[in-house]
Order: sequence, then C-alpha cells, then structure tokens
Amino acid sequence: MDSTSPSSLERRTSASFADQTAAEGARQALTEAGFSADQITIQPNVPDPEPHVDQSQAGRSSRAAALVGGLTGGLLGAFIVLVGTSVPNLTTIEVYSGTLRLVVPLLGGLVGAVGAGIVGGFSGSNAPRPDASADRETLSQRYLVIVETEQAKVQPAAEILRSHGGQ
Repeated sequence: MDSTSPSSLERRTSASFADQTAAEGARQALTEAGFSADQITIQPNVPDPEPHVDQSQAGRSSRAAALVGGLTGGLLGAFIVLVGTSVPNLTTIEVYSGTLRLVVPLLGGLVGAVGAGIVGGFSGSNAPRPDASADRETLSQRYLVIVETEQAKVQPAAEILRSHGGQ
C-alpha cells in the first residue's frame, strides 16, 4: 500500500514570461522561497500561442483586403451617383445631387473596406504560410517557468510566478 498522502503528491504550475530576465527573476524568487533548483525548470523560446494580430497572416490579409474593398466600394459608389444623376426626372436625386456625390462613394468605400477586411481576415487565418519556419521566428518568444512540487506548495508557487509578471 502506498503511504503517501494526497496532499504530498507531485503537482505542477507554470507561467510564461516575456523575456529571460523576468523568468530568471521568478526562478530566483522561487529559490528564495524554499523551492529547490530541481523543482524549477525554464523552457526558453516557447512560441507565444497568441501572437499580436499584426504578426499573423490574418492581420496582413485583412489590411490588404480592406484597402482593395474600400477602393472598389468607393468607385462603385461614384459610378452609382454618376448613373443616378444622368437619369432625367428623378427629382430626389436632382435635389440632393451635391450631397449624394459625396456621401454615396464614401459610404460605398466604408462598406467595401469593412466587408472585404472581414472576409480577408477570415480567409487569411487559414491561409498556408509560404515559409512556416520564418513565420515561427517572427512570432514573439516567451519563456515558460515550470514548478513541480507538492500539492500544498502549488498555490504559493503560482502566486510567486504571478507577482513576478508571469501569465
């Protein structure tokens, strides 16, 4: 029979840090709090699972699509105004032709930019990357600090990691 109580079973807690200095600072604080060096592991260069949208294919695709959609929508709006003002006996268009010449292309550009940006973002999130290793290198890197200890010491270790900027 195992004489180990449930509170003394090995448990793990971890936190990620933006740079090596912060991870080493957390390790030092854990050591000062009584955790042994063999209980603490730092894994360097862990890719950030949630990179900023500017670093993703979806961000790049949505910007380009919004630009093209805005230009296309604006041109389409200008074409609609041109055709609408050339039709005789449309009193509503004749009365507001000055305002319509400005508002319709702007509205068309706005709708085109938003719509195409959304579609571009969704399609870019699944787009194959031409060079996956180069893309992985551009992602922000994180340092993962892992503490393996008794169940009773997991919460204090997690608090130390959080107090030193761990996420």
